[in-house]
Amino acid sequence: MGAGADRVHLCGPRSWPLGHELSPAALQSALAKWDPALGRPRRQLQFWLDTFDWRIWRDGGQLRWEAGEGGGRLWWEPRGEGAFLSTSCPELPRRPESLAPGPLRRRLEGILGNRVLVVQAEQTVTTRELRLGRPPPGDGGVVLWRGEVCDPRSGRRGRIPWHLQATGGNDVGARVAAALGLAPARLAEVEAAMAVVGRVPADYSDRLELRLDPRMRADAALKLILRPLLGTMEANRPWIADHPDPEFLHDFRVAVRRARAALGQLKGLIPEGVRGRLRREFAWLGAVTGEPRDLDVYLEEFPTLARLLPARERAALEPLREHLARARADAYRELAAALGGSRYRRLVAGLEAFLEQPLPARPRSPHALRPVREYAADRIWRAYRKLLRHGARITDQSPPEQLHELRKEAKKLRYLLEFFAGLFPPGKVRRALKALKRLQDNLGAYQDVHVQQTFLRERAGRLAAGLEDPTPALLALGMLIERLERRAQACRAEFVRRFAAFASPEEQARYRRLFHPS
Repeated sequence: MGAGADRVHLCGPRSWPLGHELSPAALQSALAKWDPALGRPRRQLQFWLDTFDWRIWRDGGQLRWEAGEGGGRLWWEPRGEGAFLSTSCPELPRRPESLAPGPLRRRLEGILGNRVLVVQAEQTVTTRELRLGRPPPGDGGVVLWRGEVCDPRSGRRGRIPWHLQATGGNDVGARVAAALGLAPARLAEVEAAMAVVGRVPADYSDRLELRLDPRMRADAALKLILRPLLGTMEANRPWIADHPDPEFLHDFRVAVRRARAALGQLKGLIPEGVRGRLRREFAWLGAVTGEPRDLDVYLEEFPTLARLLPARERAALEPLREHLARARADAYRELAAALGGSRYRRLVAGLEAFLEQPLPARPRSPHALRPVREYAADRIWRAYRKLLRHGARITDQSPPEQLHELRKEAKKLRYLLEFFAGLFPPGKVRRALKALKRLQDNLGAYQDVHVQQTFLRERAGRLAAGLEDPTPALLALGMLIERLERRAQACRAEFVRRFAAFASPEEQARYRRLFHPS
């Protein structure tokens, strides 16, 4: 993409809705003392951009790309006070690195992380310059504009009515608006665009925020947990095949793992036949998404792994990176076929049918009618005690698989705490989660290193078979596996301290006060 110098606009334009009763012709009449004349309509195509999870909006900004005869331009605008930034950008950008170095690129790099930009709304803007033969004193001018908006996901369309907008400076625009009795726009521009197609900014989040009534039936709570997880899966699924952004698959897999945890841990709430069938299908879904996600992670972490080697050895790893990229492309093609296939459609249809079924008046499942707070405390307490027992059995001689199983138990407890956090004092749950997360971080780091070692050993043979002289690559792989082993040993040593803190008398007392069935 082309490069262009950034511009900093110290004063952004203000906008005032005209209201449906004030047409452009009526506006000319109302401003007769200033000798107004309307210019010819001009149209421009614009796109409101953000990450799929609205990181720019959450950071307090909005991002617009607009087409132009001399090429496009990208605008970052604060939703409150502050400077506007813009830069030349001939094509719709996906990542900050496609932009010329400058303030706008740096700002986006700090916000986006590894996410790409997607089109949240398309907008065709019609503008008409309002020329004032005898303008009031002050800086700037005035234009009228309205927008035709399309949501590219749903296909919904809507219209933003005429607005009056200041250009250059706000003084003249403010005086004209005051003369017409107009109030400033209440919504940010991207917010107004989303509103006319029935959406709001930040309408997607990977966070699971549940509102459960402590006295509600436990089987009803299970459905309330599963429903948003299915929504997250279906929101991300259409984007996965293109895989410009590994977070689509990541969010999809997190939703799958949470659903598996809910079905596995929340027993005695629904008929075992239904639970068993859903568990099998979600296990299949976890399996088919596993390899492409692993390859995403390996390629994302490749530069970090390469830095474990001396600089002169790093080039020998390039065949491995190319091999991983080819393997990821193959894995995503297989995944796209699976997610577009009949088995996945049956899973979604079956889960939707289950969620829509009314709750039975006399359920046979033993815990279906229990108040959810009582049931949740029982399940959390059991999961916590199980984690303590299994962790206490681990010694320096325990095989890696034992720590991997402990990591799974910790994840199950984490999901239970997240599902039911709203039923217990929030500050106390946060402190319990904090200690658990420290243990999980250690177990996760050890798991990652061990899996990376196993993966590299397994891939070494395939890599060697495709190289004319595999010796440099194999030597570099061997050195890398050795460096990873040092990390693994450090994680094992750290585990002793992390688990001791998690199993301390203070933590056990906290869990007992919160969750022990008294």
